[in-house]
Amino acid sequence: MRSASGSSLIECLVAMAVFAIGAACNATWTMQSMAAHARASRLNAATTIAASLVAHIRANPEGAVAYDEESADDTGMPRTSSAGSQSDARHHTTDDGCDASCLARRLAQDNVRGFHAELARRVGPAAAGRVACDAARCTITVTWADRPVLAWAFRP
Repeated sequence: MRSASGSSLIECLVAMAVFAIGAACNATWTMQSMAAHARASRLNAATTIAASLVAHIRANPEGAVAYDEESADDTGMPRTSSAGSQSDARHHTTDDGCDASCLARRLAQDNVRGFHAELARRVGPAAAGRVACDAARCTITVTWADRPVLAWAFRP
């Protein structure tokens, strides 16, 4: 019998099949790794932005209730159930001569606007944030593509 040198066609096909399976597994692992990295980056950015807003809220205790987006009117001032009171009229003035509580509310409005702008810039246009505050507790929630990313409750 003659000795065969080299490899047969079947051996080459088996080697290519093994290589193809390994390459497909590697591609799957790489895609899962990239998706996990993107989720971690979004969570990191959302946490950093929320921590900044928490610091702003704690630095502005007079305006803590004004951070509540659900209770704000078009001017960013909190809605109250007792319409027409003197304090409501004073807080809804449009001139620049406003008292300390008016300034605290304006600062709160600017901070919430900055919170939303940072979310859009750093997390992406699919990001949405919500701030809900009352006198005892605030909650910051961040979603991305309608999926929860962060929910942070704290005392102002």
